Amino acid sequence: ATFAVDSFAGRGIVNIPGDAGKVSAASRTIDAFRALAVLAKHPAIEPTRIAVMGLSHGSVAAMLTNVARFQKMHGQPDVGFAAHISVYGICGTTYRDAEDMTRPLLMLHGAADDWLPIGQCRDYMERITKVGKGVRLIEYAGAHHAYDVPAFNPERKLPQAVSPRNCTLAEGVNGKIINVKTQQLFTPADPCLEKGVTIAYQEAAAKKSHEDVKAFLREQLKLK
Repeated sequence: ATFAVDSFAGRGIVNIPGDAGKVSAASRTIDAFRALAVLAKHPAIEPTRIAVMGLSHGSVAAMLTNVARFQKMHGQPDVGFAAHISVYGICGTTYRDAEDMTRPLLMLHGAADDWLPIGQCRDYMERITKVGKGVRLIEYAGAHHAYDVPAFNPERKLPQAVSPRNCTLAEGVNGKIINVKTQQLFTPADPCLEKGVTIAYQEAAAKKSHEDVKAFLREQLKLK
């Protein structure tokens, strides 16, 4: 079974990706925990076998729901996600205690992504693996952002879409996100943001990522 969480329409946001920045990617972590609480009570769902997967803007929720601090703040003590999957995710923000993960994390990313560069996710994985946590990054050569969306064939350029590819961010006091280089509060108008990105479907990467996800879930959810 699948449960899709729409973090935008209920908040009056219909222009995606243009207005996606009006919703904090991190705040969607709460949406994910609330969805988990609903699913865990469903009579057709095994509450110990619920995984969370987030793509692009939603990837932060998939990663932060795996951090013990956020689980204590926003989750429920008797139920948690069994596995976490980030697909072409946002990895450029360093959150406090992000290394304190409770479950395995799988990250899937196109090596040619110019919206959310894979280098930031490589750095994220390196930080996590230094403390021995279960995180794996699978890279797809030549794949751009949204490589699994057939509608983006042929390749498209989005000149007005905003990318944080040049932003180095960190969680500061009271959960505020700070631009590390300027030491100023990060905002949707931050000068580190750049416009102009590429989205493109790549069949080989899409098929491989589907198989990678299924293999990960079979292992983590102990499926035959």
